[in-house]
Amino acid sequence: MQEAEPRRLGHCSVLEEVQSRTVAGVEAASSWYAYEAGEQICVRGDPATDFIFLVEGSARVLIHAASGQEIAFADVDAGGHFGELSLVDGGERSATIVAVVACITASVPRAVMLEVLRLDSGVAINLLRDFARIMRGSNDRVVDLSTKSGIQRVYDELLRMAEPSPSADGSWQIPTIPMHKEIAIWAGTTTDTVARAIGQLTNVGIVKRRHRTLYIIDRRHIEKLAQGGEAS
Repeated sequence: MQEAEPRRLGHCSVLEEVQSRTVAGVEAASSWYAYEAGEQICVRGDPATDFIFLVEGSARVLIHAASGQEIAFADVDAGGHFGELSLVDGGERSATIVAVVACITASVPRAVMLEVLRLDSGVAINLLRDFARIMRGSNDRVVDLSTKSGIQRVYDELLRMAEPSPSADGSWQIPTIPMHKEIAIWAGTTTDTVARAIGQLTNVGIVKRRHRTLYIIDRRHIEKLAQGGEAS
């Protein structure tokens, strides 16, 4: 982490379409930092309560299961933010945030941000809107983690990453499939489970791999497997 030059915050979702003097006040109260890919921006359990704007880059929200398994909960892009819970209740950080690529952040003291919310209802409404989106996404994530097997969650991740083939023949593909560890973090499982799930699909001809591209021959079959069906 290094100190960074100040940036503009008008593109951040919490400050969209609010009074210009409000944005200027938040910018003036911010401390600016630069992070390299892989650096931790926040650590679960840290007592810091600053509200953090992600001004540039992309970062990942991570939690750790009791087993020690690292689980990705969400990715946050430029314009997003962290520290909503600490802002509201003054409690410690509830998750670890890691820079996926180089990031610039703006940290605003909790007392300053609470005063901004009190004075400008537009900021408060924007934050409530973002809270609702975050909670909906978290609820969906918890349901998947608690009701689906590791292999089913791997299938879900493959479907999430897939895109239509450029040949427009109705097939799908993952142009550059991530390493098994990356998929495992999102699926909340182990690299062995990822290898086994992809191997099963390959053995029955549902997918085929060529270099770093995974070609999906039968997307509907994977959708069925993600719901608990069997490969055949």
